[in-house]
Amino acid sequence: MRHEYQAEGEKPRFFVILNKNPQQDPALLLTSASRNISARIKQYGANSVVVIHKDEYGAFTEDSVLCFADVEPLTVDEFKKRVRNGRITLKEALSEDLVDRILKTIPELATIDEKQRRIILGGGG
Repeated sequence: MRHEYQAEGEKPRFFVILNKNPQQDPALLLTSASRNISARIKQYGANSVVVIHKDEYGAFTEDSVLCFADVEPLTVDEFKKRVRNGRITLKEALSEDLVDRILKTIPELATIDEKQRRIILGGGG
């Protein structure tokens, strides 16, 4: 979860890798950041999102929200391929405070299944 990246395209999208041990897991679990904070809170509830203010993370130019309703799997090999071909650019690591806030949100989420929960919090998949 300590790495964040941007997939390049028409609009940059920021993703967070949620895995506790990304180098050991066969697939990475990703969630994307959105600038539409109020809509995500209204749609999923305040306990299902983590708001990150732009002054808390240097790569963000606007306040954003991580919503865990749309966790996407990506194989490690596909991730490496996208880094090599420039479709993904690694950004600075999230602070320990942000990581802790994310981890505190995960256990109670209905949108995260048990296998995903184990990958995120540790204990394998």
